[in-house]
Parts: sequence; structure tokens; C-alpha cells
Amino acid sequence: MGFPLKKKCLAVTVAEVIMAFGIVAVAILAIVSGFMGAIELNAQSVDMAVASQVGRDFLERVHELGYDSVPEGTFVFDGSRNDPPNADGFPPAPYPKVTANGKDHFLQVRVGTKGATLKVVVVEVVNSRHGRAVFETYLYPGFSTT
Repeated sequence: MGFPLKKKCLAVTVAEVIMAFGIVAVAILAIVSGFMGAIELNAQSVDMAVASQVGRDFLERVHELGYDSVPEGTFVFDGSRNDPPNADGFPPAPYPKVTANGKDHFLQVRVGTKGATLKVVVVEVVNSRHGRAVFETYLYPGFSTT
């Protein structure tokens, strides 16, 4: 007759259980880090959207005030240093900063000229955490939005 056949053991060893938990833990960490990255990118996009809107609103205000409200020459007004507006009130509100979503967005306004009559206004909206948004507009004599 021969030797009886051994039955296969169907039990799971402790080492196999530990390996399975390790694989599951690595997969969960990868998923969680992906979600954390997505949340951070969403926060950055919200900050950039606010900065873009602030910059566009500022330039619309400059256009409403017109060519004569922009000073002649080259000037830099830095809201993060709390530089005061000039005697004529340029740059207009919301300079020097806008607070939105609990964060300060500082405006840096640069004024220059191109040619004999063209004035250039550049506004840079800076959020200390997520970068900046830069907008530029040109004004010429006789230009009016009203």
C-alpha cells in the first residue's frame, strides 16, 4: 500500500497576513497622498482666481478714472510695503491690499510711458503663499470708458 497522501494545509501564515496588510497600507497611502495633492492644487487655484479678479477689477477702475488720473513718468507703488498713493490719489482703491477668503492679496502697481503719450499701467497681485497674477493695460489721451 504506500504512504497516505498528505492533505494540503489551507491555513494562512502570520507572514502572509503581514504582507497583505503592508500591501494594503501602501495602496491607502498612495490614494491619500493623491487626495492631499488635489486639495492643495484646489487651494492654489482658488487663490489665483481671487488674485486674477482683483487685478482685473483694479485695471477696470483705472480705465474708469481715465488717462489723466495716471501720473506722468515712471512710478512703483508697492502695497506690501504700504507705499502711499500720490497726491492725486493714484493708485485708486483697492490699493494697497484686498483681503479675500481670509488671505491678504497685495497690489504692486507700476506706471510707465511708451512713446510720447501712451501710459502703461501694470498691476501685480501677490499672495504670499501661491504666487502672483500680473495684468497690464495701456491708456492714451482721449480714451474713456464712459
